[in-house]
Amino acid sequence: MARAGIYKSEVLRARDKLLATGRNPSIDAVRAELGNTGSKSTIHRYLKEIEEEEGPATGTR
Repeated sequence: MARAGIYKSEVLRARDKLLATGRNPSIDAVRAELGNTGSKSTIHRYLKEIEEEEGPATGTR
């Protein structure tokens, strides 16, 4: 049975965790943090939406 998909909140959490450890929240890094689940296009879309809402990822939240 297929996984239901990922949520924007999961991508946000993974992005914030990467930033907190000083790592770049790239699409591949976020996907790895999510347990290698989610399509790269979905993760990219969510990262773009988050950046539009919160500004660029700087690691200083």
